[in-house]
Amino acid sequence: MATTATPSRKRTATRGDHGSREGGDEMPERFTVDRAVEPVALADEPHIEPASQPPRLATARDVYRWLPRIPGWSVAAIDGRITMSSAGGVPHARGMTSLGIAWGALCRERGLDLFTGSIDVCLFPRRDVYVPDLVIAPRECKRWGDDLHSEGILLVGEIVSPGTIHTDRSEKPDAAARAGVPFMLLVDPLAEPARVTLYSDPDGSIYRKSDSVSLGEMIHIPSPVDLDLDTSIFIDAEYA
Repeated sequence: MATTATPSRKRTATRGDHGSREGGDEMPERFTVDRAVEPVALADEPHIEPASQPPRLATARDVYRWLPRIPGWSVAAIDGRITMSSAGGVPHARGMTSLGIAWGALCRERGLDLFTGSIDVCLFPRRDVYVPDLVIAPRECKRWGDDLHSEGILLVGEIVSPGTIHTDRSEKPDAAARAGVPFMLLVDPLAEPARVTLYSDPDGSIYRKSDSVSLGEMIHIPSPVDLDLDTSIFIDAEYA
């Protein structure tokens, strides 16, 4: 390549830049680089993507949606708080399966969907969201995105687990009552004595009525659900 003596490309170095050469020969006090420098082809440089930014999480519902689902763990966003706890283990799963077996065929005959631990519900007006152990809703139930909208849900149910006692007994019934869900079924094998409670007549704040039976007795869910439940199915789940 041809060389030029272009002043604009001169580089000045001092002894402090390089020090002494090996062997004792010192660098000159000043030197110039007279070789032309080719421009750098920036287009050939690798493109580096900027670091991705986390989503804006403004509400507990946003956090609920952002959190990854972990097998064996239950997540809920209720009353502005996120709770995460063990899903309950084998007895809990047996109880949900028993509910599906007991009511599944009847619900299908009546054009109702029955979900056991498999669908998110959005409970208005606060837009609380979680996966109930049991949901009964008409096939044409209103949706909120991928969630079932509380406006169309007929019944939600919970089986109390050791890690979610307060949430199951208090927070979830209150959330369902605020949303106007007609019925809330609470199976409580940890109570003394073990019992099943049906909450009904929501007033937008709480359920004004509750009926309890001991585990092993029959309980009736009135219209529009109109189903009977033999609660001995939960004894077979062997919670002890």
